[in-house]
Amino acid sequence: MRKVSIKYIVVHAHTATMANVTLGFVPIQAPDHQITINTTHRGFASQGNIENGHTIWNASAKVALTAALSHLALSERYKITILKLEGRLFIDTNNAAIGVACILALYSFLAIDISREKRRKFDHFTHQNWQKPADETPNFEAFFSHLSD
Repeated sequence: MRKVSIKYIVVHAHTATMANVTLGFVPIQAPDHQITINTTHRGFASQGNIENGHTIWNASAKVALTAALSHLALSERYKITILKLEGRLFIDTNNAAIGVACILALYSFLAIDISREKRRKFDHFTHQNWQKPADETPNFEAFFSHLSD
């Protein structure tokens, strides 16, 4: 298994948002990608555990990866294991930040570079998520359908 860790941080209007994720990738012979979650063993390190946000973070991570994979024309299939989803004390983490960090980890694994403009769109999407209910999974499918370089 190849592991990729990403620390995603964005500051917008004096509000910092941060997510730290680790994903594991294994090539598989299957018709579709497989996404599994293995984050239950994490201790008190993340703000999500303190605020009981880990369940929605798991859902947001899976939705984000599913949307990203559906918009990439990959010939190879992967089993992706979500190993770590963390926020940090004193820096807020929202559901979009978790998903964006997972997408950036996927892009890193696949050696996909993104433009500054696309990165700004990811950051804007993350900032907009603060206006959504804390238990709502971000609509990454809609985000990707409007994302362009």
